[in-house]
Amino acid sequence: MNIQQPTRIRGNTRLFDRIKVDGSLRIEEIDYPINDISVGGVPVVGEVPDWEEGEIRQVQFAMRHGELEISGKMNCQCLENGGEEITRFKLVNPSEDLAEFFRTATLRGASGSEYDVGWLAEKSFKLEEAGAKPRRPIASYILSLPMLVLAVFALLLATFVARTTHGDAYWVTSIHEIVSPVTGRITSLETGPFNVGEPVSEIATMTVNGEAMPFTIRADVASVSVDWRFSTGDRIAADDVLGHLHNVPRTQGRYYAIVSLESPFFRLRAGNSIVLESAGGQRVVGELQYMLTPRQQLNYAGVSNQFASHKTYALVKLSDATADLSGSPEVRILDTILENKFR
Repeated sequence: MNIQQPTRIRGNTRLFDRIKVDGSLRIEEIDYPINDISVGGVPVVGEVPDWEEGEIRQVQFAMRHGELEISGKMNCQCLENGGEEITRFKLVNPSEDLAEFFRTATLRGASGSEYDVGWLAEKSFKLEEAGAKPRRPIASYILSLPMLVLAVFALLLATFVARTTHGDAYWVTSIHEIVSPVTGRITSLETGPFNVGEPVSEIATMTVNGEAMPFTIRADVASVSVDWRFSTGDRIAADDVLGHLHNVPRTQGRYYAIVSLESPFFRLRAGNSIVLESAGGQRVVGELQYMLTPRQQLNYAGVSNQFASHKTYALVKLSDATADLSGSPEVRILDTILENKFR
């Protein structure tokens, strides 16, 4: 039993506005009529047996105010039992439904209007909870503190990326791949220039009988220089790209670009997709083949003099042979990062 000292209210003194109702409280299977109620409490006619002052109990109730009806259970504390033939109860932690009933009844009493909208027109014995919430203006979301903090963070991140990420690119269109048609060991690698049909490399391969047989790889096109991806003595497989011939006729070469990209969020690796933009605004996507050594960089005539010694460059094969390669290309840094992070 939960006993608390009640706050005594003698006589007919009421500290809250009364709401006129028709209803009753059911206590120990006995119905006690109630004629009014307020947020402070409710009086009933007569004495309630065995309910001490200060004691809190849960009772059933049902009441009507105009078109509003509500029933259920509520916690009551006895303030005065049977004084002047009235027993007074204090409401303890009224439910949300009961609080909505008070608000609605008070609003009607102040305005004199019988609203016929939403749950105000409900006729059930259980008052529905109001589900509508006031709309917040869109501006309040935009100007809210979390959104402002997010916007500042995004601005600082974009500034950091812009200051720490750099990219360079150069078109290289006069390149021809040297592909080995056999498996074996490299015995020689020649240096350019080459005419069509001149030997560029020799591979030691084995016949079906297990005998060693030299195989000569010849230049398919004329070229000025060559860069090799392998060294003499290395073993290779069929279809390996041994190197590239440079300064060949454009119609006989493949389309490439030399790219350098420095970013704390991205590191160049073989197989990466690189997004470039030509001077004419055309978007060109290529695949990174391999990283260039300083010596290989020197083989790209007309480009090597633009290389910075402290940067690392890579060879990128372009996917579109009809791309507009006029002017200097630009590395689309954000597009390149997104292309590789989310592909």
